Amino acid sequence: FGIADINEKGEKIMEECNDKDVALAKQLNAVLLTHNENKVNIAKKYNLKTSP
Repeated sequence: FGIADINEKGEKIMEECNDKDVALAKQLNAVLLTHNENKVNIAKKYNLKTSP
């Protein structure tokens, strides 16, 4: 695993959705691993795949 930081694209997404995890997943085009239903709903708005 590497550590990723939010870049300009991620910052813009984070301003829109107000969720750092969703923004980082969208920035990296990654699957969001979460059980948090609120994060899942936000991720769906950004066409992100989620997994519990």
